[in-house]
Amino acid sequence: MICCMLIPAVWFVGCAKQPAPITMDTTGVAPKVDFSDLAAVLEEVVDKKGYIETEKFEPFSEQLMQQLKLLAVTGPTVTPDLFPTPEHRLAYWYNARTAWAIELAMRQHKSKLIRPDELGTTTFPLDGRRMTLTEIDAKLKIAGGYHAVIVAPSSDLRRASLPEKPFDTKTIRVEIKTRIVAFMDDPARFVIDVAAMEI
Repeated sequence: MICCMLIPAVWFVGCAKQPAPITMDTTGVAPKVDFSDLAAVLEEVVDKKGYIETEKFEPFSEQLMQQLKLLAVTGPTVTPDLFPTPEHRLAYWYNARTAWAIELAMRQHKSKLIRPDELGTTTFPLDGRRMTLTEIDAKLKIAGGYHAVIVAPSSDLRRASLPEKPFDTKTIRVEIKTRIVAFMDDPARFVIDVAAMEI
């Protein structure tokens, strides 16, 4: 099982090096909305508490990569006709964040080449361009407001859990409300520090 901390990174010019970008070959991958590979990975790799069971991941690593390649060439920017409503876009960003949170956490776990504080700033191909988890959160804020960001799926111990299945356009708004209640009711993730006046 893995729980990775996403620590906000502060970069000072000349003092810190950006993490190496992730690249992939998407030759021959045709755009379409299909989260079946992500569904298979979530069913087999994520436990009931929303954490990655690392020992189960390897047989599904290629399936996750196929999903990531599809997400790289499909999205609200590069294929806008496939995402006509705010709900389509919101579900896309949630599923993209889920898939990349798993991939980045596993890369950090296996190779240690990505530091925990670099998980939010590592760039990868998504929606026809290069993005980061932090930039996905910015899209989520536009599409669903700050509540959508707070309960966005993550492998971080202090953020909302990974889902059991991909997010659906028809139920995404209800799922966000359900996730808010579940997040606030989870003492392992939602912590109130009275002394520091922090949540």
